Amino acid sequence: IDDAEFSRRVTAASAGVLGRLEVTSARWVFPLRLRQATRHAGARIVLVGDAAQAVHPLAGQGVNLGFQDVAALSEVLGAALSAGNDPGDPRVLRRYERWRRAATGPMIRALDGIQRLFAGSDPLQSWLRRRGLDLVDATPGAKRLLVRHARGLAGEVPRSLQPVRGG
Repeated sequence: IDDAEFSRRVTAASAGVLGRLEVTSARWVFPLRLRQATRHAGARIVLVGDAAQAVHPLAGQGVNLGFQDVAALSEVLGAALSAGNDPGDPRVLRRYERWRRAATGPMIRALDGIQRLFAGSDPLQSWLRRRGLDLVDATPGAKRLLVRHARGLAGEVPRSLQPVRGG
């Protein structure tokens, strides 16, 4: 589509909350695709957030993974400092790497599967989507677990991200 039509559609898609939007430069396409770094830690350096993993933007799960990366890194570095260890020591950084790869792997695979399931128009995929959503809706335990995952509170969650109980 031309720039004027693109501007009209973006304005409509954003419900006009920013006013009338107009294209002022060349448009670029950035394909959304799953990416995960082969390593999350190296010589005195770590990867967090989108630098460590890029997922399809489903319900903000990419940002949740990034927040969990930062919280886990803070916890690992804080423990190293409290013990009088060098926070840049490869053994310290590998602890962060192992923790995050174990925690992000299942979520990344699940998000990829969900994206593929919802992107297809095959009648079998459509049937599977409907049945799966019906099953989750009818199963309170599954629904709670799905919500906990969506909120970034399932699995091994860094202490700094765990909800505060009581007062």
